Amino acid sequence: MKIEEILRLVELDVHADLNTKSRKRELVYARAIYFKLARDLTLRSYDSIGKLVSRDHASVLHGIRLFDNVISEYEMEYLKVYKELRFTIGKVVGNKDKYLNPDSYYKEKYTKLLLEHRELLKNGSDKYNDLLKKQDTIKHKYKFLLGQLKHHGNKHTDKPQFQI
Repeated sequence: MKIEEILRLVELDVHADLNTKSRKRELVYARAIYFKLARDLTLRSYDSIGKLVSRDHASVLHGIRLFDNVISEYEMEYLKVYKELRFTIGKVVGNKDKYLNPDSYYKEKYTKLLLEHRELLKNGSDKYNDLLKKQDTIKHKYKFLLGQLKHHGNKHTDKPQFQI
């Protein structure tokens, strides 16, 4: 997975732009999560990981240490975010669009389902009409056979279980 995609997933999950110059705790921790994921899941250098969020290699190294020493020990909420993203990235490999571009993914999926539904309604109504015709034919044959049994003197044909 590319580090740009990892960055996008982290930004979507924490609802923040990690490229801002802010040093608010939420953003620092979110960047630390990004640094840790990028370093663990790619072979990119600290410098290339940091360039995406306008940071140098020392900031990336500090962020990874922050994650290992503070977030993993004391900040369970951010540790949960990290674990969920790590799990998601494992699933994303085969289905990137679902997580990176959810709007277009679900729009395309909805369109496919809608087309399938319309096709089923079109073909299904033909099949339904065929089944109704078969049902009418079977009813007609049943009534005919019941009438033949009555004609030949079968006294059980008047019971309710034989009536349609």
